Amino acid sequence: MVGDDASARRQAHAANFADAAFKKSSTSVRDLENFRERLLPEGYSARLPARSERLNTFIEGALVLPLRHFDAGLRLPFWPEYCNILRYFSIVPAQINPNGVVIIMGFLCYLREERIIFDLSVFRKIFSFAATPEGVVYFSSHVCTLMGTTNKVHKWSEQLVIVEGDFGDVQGRPHQPADVAFLPPILEGAREQLVDAFRGRRFDVIFWRLNVNTLLEVHYNEGKSQQGKSVSYSPQ
Repeated sequence: MVGDDASARRQAHAANFADAAFKKSSTSVRDLENFRERLLPEGYSARLPARSERLNTFIEGALVLPLRHFDAGLRLPFWPEYCNILRYFSIVPAQINPNGVVIIMGFLCYLREERIIFDLSVFRKIFSFAATPEGVVYFSSHVCTLMGTTNKVHKWSEQLVIVEGDFGDVQGRPHQPADVAFLPPILEGAREQLVDAFRGRRFDVIFWRLNVNTLLEVHYNEGKSQQGKSVSYSPQ
């Protein structure tokens, strides 16, 4: 019964997202030029949305992306692990709010710094996601605390850019979020030990918006009596 109720809620969230009446984009020409100069790699193109294009608009061969996602640490090309999460849960980038991007990218950065291979079972055990009535997805965790600090995340769904390029298997069309999100993850041996290593820890993620060479810093604190360790990741 619980699974049926959860599936029904997922379907409702997906339908609400598809029908959501988001406001038209407020991205300016200057915002677009700044994005192109700082954050758009070769092989990608970007333009302003047309008057009829919204956050939930499907555009063949392109993605509608909020500029605030890039303020929160997202980079092009998408990391393979990021694409893996999107595909597995059957959600699209535009559905995730900026704090969700902070959590995902901060977690992936930590794994890379610690040279830990990404595992979906571990991610599913540590993090869960839910959706607003409008279908916007956010992530949370009962295992650890991962806090992000970002600037100007208000009105994130109205500051959009249309990007064309290689996004792997990531699609721009909203789907019903996968029911597998509610299935218990398969954990054994090293996987369970890794989850236990996260239990009760606090991670503070700081994104530097203006310095493209430094994606983020992760500070994980072991307790009030210890200062904790700081690591940073710079995209190649």
